[in-house]
Amino acid sequence: MKQIIRGTAAVIAGIVTIVVLSNGTDYVLEAIGVYPSWTHQQTYGFHTPWMVGLALAYRTIAAVAGGYVAARIGRTRTPVIVLAVIGTVGGAAGIFAAGDMAPLWYSILIPALSLPAILIGARLASRTRSS
Repeated sequence: MKQIIRGTAAVIAGIVTIVVLSNGTDYVLEAIGVYPSWTHQQTYGFHTPWMVGLALAYRTIAAVAGGYVAARIGRTRTPVIVLAVIGTVGGAAGIFAAGDMAPLWYSILIPALSLPAILIGARLASRTRSS
């Protein structure tokens, strides 16, 4: 029972890490004028290549951080695998939800990079633990 609670907490912490880092970075970049406002993006889309590439980069880094957090808290591979599946499935659902708001390549790369990014984070956590 204790392992189930720890695993569940690890998955939730991983999700929260990814969401807070991704959305927090979005907010900061919009607030300082790097990105257009959310309202503008919903009206006109989000298609400037360097902006979309930047979003892909920091969302991938957020997924690495989420995998790291899940691995540190969970202490087994199961929470990391669950987080990776949730990230991949959620990202794949985003392909349909985003419609034409962002380029198709971005919508495809988000779920495609989710799994390896989360696993890299878990690998970094295991190296930190063994050091």
